[in-house]
Amino acid sequence: MYGGKISDNQAVNGGGGGVGNSGVFEMYGGEISNNSALSITSTNAWGAGGGVYNMGNGFFSIFGGKICNNRVDYEGGGVYNYGTFNMYGGTISGNTAGSGGGVYSISGSFDRSGGVISGNTVTNKDGEGKDVYIYSNSWGSSGGGSDGSGGSSNGNNESSGDNNSGGSSNGGGVSNSGESFSLREVIIICIGVVGVTLAVVMGVLLFSSKARLVPLEGSL
Repeated sequence: MYGGKISDNQAVNGGGGGVGNSGVFEMYGGEISNNSALSITSTNAWGAGGGVYNMGNGFFSIFGGKICNNRVDYEGGGVYNYGTFNMYGGTISGNTAGSGGGVYSISGSFDRSGGVISGNTVTNKDGEGKDVYIYSNSWGSSGGGSDGSGGSSNGNNESSGDNNSGGSSNGGGVSNSGESFSLREVIIICIGVVGVTLAVVMGVLLFSSKARLVPLEGSL
């Protein structure tokens, strides 16, 4: 995503008001805003990931753009993550959730090295993580933490209620389930192939040169 808007969409009793991702989603610009994921038809239902709902096998990276003013009644007003979420830039702000107003990350990987997560809101009385809530997953941050309660800016793990399932509609605006490689992954693969090839060639050349330097038996 390089520009444009994904806005004013709704997921009912499920996740991903704006985007439901189980493939590879990279955001460089544009805006994901004013989306919602709400529990409407059942008291046991739930709504999570107002802006982006990144599933267990999903890879979501944000380099720029905004995820703002999205709303859920459960967890992850801006982003709900239980896959792999890397934040290099962009802004996650003005989102609202019961817990994890900006980002709620559970049993996945959240690595932040840039960008801004601020000005998000928690509505539940016992809700945790105004901007970021980390629950039982790996966390990396070299760009400074975000304020918020619970396991937030310092990446500590903290238990909370059950992670209920049973939603029906994932991805109110966009549902992405394609499988592909990011540019970074392709570059890493190419470098690896070139490195192995060079190592083999150098080994052959070294062996050949040593063989030529061995003196013949009986020579002076």
